[in-house]
Amino acid sequence: MEPSRQQRRQRERTGHRAWEQTREQRRPWSGHHLEPDDLLPYFADVQTADVVRAGVDGCLHKILGSSPIPERGFAIGVRIGYCFGEKRKVFAPTTLRQCSPTQLSHIAVLGFLDDGDAGLHEFIANVRIDYQKAMTAFLNAARSELRLPFGLVRDPKLVRKPFGNCWLYQIRFNTDQAVREGTLNQQTFDMLGRGYFGVTRRPFAVRMTEHHTEMKSGGGHLLHAVWRDLSERNIPHRVIAQLVQHSGSEDEIYRLEEQVVDEYTLAPKGLNMIPGGRSGVAHLRSLGFHAAGFENRDTVTCPGDYPTTSCEVSLQERSPARV
Repeated sequence: MEPSRQQRRQRERTGHRAWEQTREQRRPWSGHHLEPDDLLPYFADVQTADVVRAGVDGCLHKILGSSPIPERGFAIGVRIGYCFGEKRKVFAPTTLRQCSPTQLSHIAVLGFLDDGDAGLHEFIANVRIDYQKAMTAFLNAARSELRLPFGLVRDPKLVRKPFGNCWLYQIRFNTDQAVREGTLNQQTFDMLGRGYFGVTRRPFAVRMTEHHTEMKSGGGHLLHAVWRDLSERNIPHRVIAQLVQHSGSEDEIYRLEEQVVDEYTLAPKGLNMIPGGRSGVAHLRSLGFHAAGFENRDTVTCPGDYPTTSCEVSLQERSPARV
């Protein structure tokens, strides 16, 4: 049975209190470029946020010194690893990443949406022998990334907690190699490159993990079906999930989502199957899904619930059969 609204709110309050207690127990922090709470909105786990913050700040100081972070053309890659024993340990090696001069500067959390811990065992086995080589191999083994723009990370208007913010995000697929090899055609490449826009109030990493779980479980909608198809057919691809915009207002973030979905990603242009924003909620309710709302639009339905469109075909039907 689905929990009632009151039960959900009580569970959220309990979670928020536990999170606040954990934050209060942290060690003092004195960084160079990042403030103590800058990474807290993106991860539900305080320890993970702090380890990533320390790694990124140290890398920024080593590369930039006291110079400011460039607005564009600069990226720091970080790979989160967990070792479980008597006590869980979190580590996050970092490195400077190649970045287009026109791209907003960002933190790239590498490997977060990979299947399994690619390269982790090799890293642990070789880290004492040659740290630099082991770290580089661990970073390069990643096949996905979460992008956190520095402009958002350091925005003073953000609530420095994993709750209280409204996010607009995009999930897209880089399939350059597959096109070069002739596995995918240009139309499919364009569709995957536009990808999918969504909104959430939850921490960005948590929402992306939910999408990955949906893909692995065989559920979800067009985004997840295409993602599964790429993985099952071993088509070379890189998953890029990035934050696009933030707002403290649900109305404002809905307005932004409706605009970008309509312009760029509403199927068959991209992977959104319904309009964005309040138009999408109204569309679902018109189909009988009266519980549809801000956080549960993806979960109140299953793929068969949506009206069929010309875009609802597998990549096998959209691309040359050369896999």
